[in-house]
Amino acid sequence: MIAVHYRSILVPQNTLHNLHSLHMPKSNIAKLRQQPRNAAMEPRSFEDSGIPKYAESLASIAKHCNEKVERFLLTKYEDGSFEHLAQRETRHTIGIVEVAFSRYKISELAVSYNGGKDCLVLLIILLSCLHGRPEIERGEVTKIPTFYGTPPDSFAAVEDFVQKSVRCYHLAQNRYETRKNDPDHSLKANFQRFLDANPNTKAIFIGTRRTDPYGDKLKFFSPTDGGWPEFMRIHSVVEWRYPEIWAFTKAINVEYCSLYDQGYTSLGGVKDTRPNPKLQIPGSDDRYRPACELKADADERLGRKPS
Repeated sequence: MIAVHYRSILVPQNTLHNLHSLHMPKSNIAKLRQQPRNAAMEPRSFEDSGIPKYAESLASIAKHCNEKVERFLLTKYEDGSFEHLAQRETRHTIGIVEVAFSRYKISELAVSYNGGKDCLVLLIILLSCLHGRPEIERGEVTKIPTFYGTPPDSFAAVEDFVQKSVRCYHLAQNRYETRKNDPDHSLKANFQRFLDANPNTKAIFIGTRRTDPYGDKLKFFSPTDGGWPEFMRIHSVVEWRYPEIWAFTKAINVEYCSLYDQGYTSLGGVKDTRPNPKLQIPGSDDRYRPACELKADADERLGRKPS
């Protein structure tokens, strides 16, 4: 039986219905129903329990992430606030991760991670769920395999943050340059290279959201399409909205790519990515408000040039 470490989590009824449809063990779902305690009972602040840039092991960084996520879920926020909505989505994502754990061994799971805001949220919650699992505590799994498909003109700030993530979160990075109009370096070809290098991998967590291109029809668990390398895509943050991503990230106080504080809201390559014009400070040509101040999902990709 899969152990659930979130004794205090409350999951909405519609989420519970979705988890039942995914055949999550009923005992696990029952544990997710329990009401949260009052955050005032918790002695430490986010700053006091922050994730260190360098952790001793995957087990220790998983514990740090678990503390942050649990503290966030125990905090009382105003109903309808973005933080409150992000709590709902966090519980939903935890449920999806637990279903993945019931279907696959930890050693059969990987993450698509490029340092962006969405996959960062995915990674933090996944690490939180790994806390206390026997494979992690016994040191049988010491790193999380990650697929990193990067454009040829990746931002230096993105590369810097990704490498910090590799060290801090104990990632086994597999980096592949993806080039448009080059079949040998397409996303499809690079995923095949990843699977060849990681033959145990059966499922990959991917940070696509519903409002992303091609995200409108995604399911939580979606096999790859015909002609693609075979693996299960796990979309554990697919239902998150843009402001909920930032509400979570800010509330748990984790480091993120510095470009987001310069007005970038969706990160691609240097040639096709600009700060979001919706965040431009009036009267200034080159000053922008931070990405967390954007509220509309529809405006998220206004800084991206069409492919």
